[in-house]
Amino acid sequence: MKILYFSYLYDIDGISLGAKVKALELLTPLEKLGHEVKIYWLNRQPDNGGSNTVVARNFLKEKLSKYLHELNQVLANIKYFIKENRIIKSEKPDLIIMRMDVYKISALLLSKIHKIPFVVELDNPVVYEFKTFQPNYKTSNLILDFFETINLKYADKVFTVSHEIKDFYVEKGIAASQIEIIYNGVNINQFHPAVDSTEVLQKYKLDNALIIGFVGTFHYWHGIESLKALMKNVIQVNDYVKFLMVGSGGPMVKELQEFIDSEGISENVIFTGLVPYQKIPEHIAVMDIVLAPYSNLDFFYYSPLKIFEYMACGKAVITSGIGQILDLIQDGKTGLLCEPGNIDEMITKINSLIFEDSKRVNMGKAARQFIANNHSWDAQAQRLSSICLKLLPQATSVKQPELVTN
Repeated sequence: MKILYFSYLYDIDGISLGAKVKALELLTPLEKLGHEVKIYWLNRQPDNGGSNTVVARNFLKEKLSKYLHELNQVLANIKYFIKENRIIKSEKPDLIIMRMDVYKISALLLSKIHKIPFVVELDNPVVYEFKTFQPNYKTSNLILDFFETINLKYADKVFTVSHEIKDFYVEKGIAASQIEIIYNGVNINQFHPAVDSTEVLQKYKLDNALIIGFVGTFHYWHGIESLKALMKNVIQVNDYVKFLMVGSGGPMVKELQEFIDSEGISENVIFTGLVPYQKIPEHIAVMDIVLAPYSNLDFFYYSPLKIFEYMACGKAVITSGIGQILDLIQDGKTGLLCEPGNIDEMITKINSLIFEDSKRVNMGKAARQFIANNHSWDAQAQRLSSICLKLLPQATSVKQPELVTN
């Protein structure tokens, strides 16, 4: 089977890195199953140059986009239609997968014109997120909902990462049978307990410390307020503990750094800044305890990549008992669950792991085994392959697989 994957992600090596990693890690194993996969990033990536043209364009865009964004996005379907049609005629795919994005409809139309099975990857409730996190744009709910609903109803199949997202759309009128669930996963050959962490240990002088780690951006939903309280309390009692904060970005990073300075605990907290994704495993490898203290959100629909990666590395995870995490962590066996925002409970459980080496080790081993057995990207690709094959009119012979990125 020959598969085309269309994505409209912007800044795939920056703000969209996680989604890019997920796409590559999920689709690449399809090659081992005998499929040919070609990935097309259809959106223009950011120009980081400082030319006068770029500066002027960005200035005008900032001033006008509030009012013209929606019209521009709707009309962009013409551009995508022409580009995608050219790709489809050249590649002659057996199936198209499109990553869902607001206002996009060109791929659906072309799938119907060319009579090609069409699958939607629905990693997040796109209209809900757009309205929630980009409220400054002037938009029409009618137009946003129309494009979203048309894609989901007329796709041959939709797959998403959590029951919470599926339930959200079922309540909006999409048939439950239309949506399959494929959790996120992890590359268990890249994230594993035997990763060499020597370079990171030496760089940050961590040899004699117990390391509590966090990987991610510093957004409020990642529980940064909880992190502040945890750091202060744990370090006051255990001055040999160091917190390793791996990542950059997010609106709360400055606030977190200022808090650490004001509390006089800066010697016990290390900020790595931006770390290339391929270097993340060796940073997790130095950690003894790993944290994911998610906030108590009313709609927690995520399938957190960091949880899969922590567990695959054989680490003892302390996280919030919310959403899909409840399916991943067996409390007391493969990790420790806490009530979101309950600082006292989190501190108690952190201390229980600080003082019990064997408990940490055994929990990490159980976590690794669970993830390796159930949530490798290879296993998730097998699930996606089964979904796609059922959409073909008959078994399709394929060429040797080749992954091409544009």
